[in-house]
Amino acid sequence: MKTPEQQPQIPESERMELAQQADSESEKTKNEELVDIDSLKQIKALGLRKNKDTLGRLVGIYRTSSQQHYELLKKSIANKDIEETISVAHPFKSSSAQLGATPLKLVLAEIEGLAREASENGGEWNPLIDEKLIKVNSLYDNTLNILLDEANLS
Repeated sequence: MKTPEQQPQIPESERMELAQQADSESEKTKNEELVDIDSLKQIKALGLRKNKDTLGRLVGIYRTSSQQHYELLKKSIANKDIEETISVAHPFKSSSAQLGATPLKLVLAEIEGLAREASENGGEWNPLIDEKLIKVNSLYDNTLNILLDEANLS
């Protein structure tokens, strides 16, 4: 067995490069967990065939509408307004799904489902909705930033 002194030494510059590659791969994996990058590539390819920036246009629309939906969702949940929560979560969920933001879509679907259940069961607020909003808070900004980066809008 070789002692540490006998182990081949990696030059500092090569170690730094390897560390940067590992960080880059880790970031790429994180991005792919939040947004289906292949879906975005398909949208981009569709636009290129028609000489249009379809992805840029869709992400631009999403940025505007999702920011409005996000603020309205936070407000409706703070006010424990079941019907407003349903009416805001549904389009927010759908537009997130269209751009491959699956983790965000799934949490929004849970919020919508919990609010629908509450509405059908006499209108009593379900505190799980508040917990799900915390998850939306942690996903939304990162998801939007990834989409903006992929569409070259950041």
